[in-house]
Amino acid sequence: MHRTQPYFLREVRNSAAQIQASQYERDYNAAIAPYPSWYNYSRADPIKVPSSISDAAHTKLPDLAARFFADVAEPPATTSLRVDVSNAGSLGNARPCLLARSTG
Repeated sequence: MHRTQPYFLREVRNSAAQIQASQYERDYNAAIAPYPSWYNYSRADPIKVPSSISDAAHTKLPDLAARFFADVAEPPATTSLRVDVSNAGSLGNARPCLLARSTG
């Protein structure tokens, strides 16, 4: 089954510009304690920035779904992270007062 990669994961593995712009995360991950608390955000991220495109080609893709569901007491039937919600409902546009009215 083909799965779509999240945007940042795809960019950080295929875009030299994104890899270069994200090198600060490599510094955060390599920092020796004590380090500032804001480094923890990058250190906890399962998406690690490669040093180059060639390094990305030899780096295993992280299993984001497995990591996301790792501590769930009862695993879901599927580990798909896709959520299908209509835009109208998610933005509150399903309320009758906001729906388009017939002018006829």
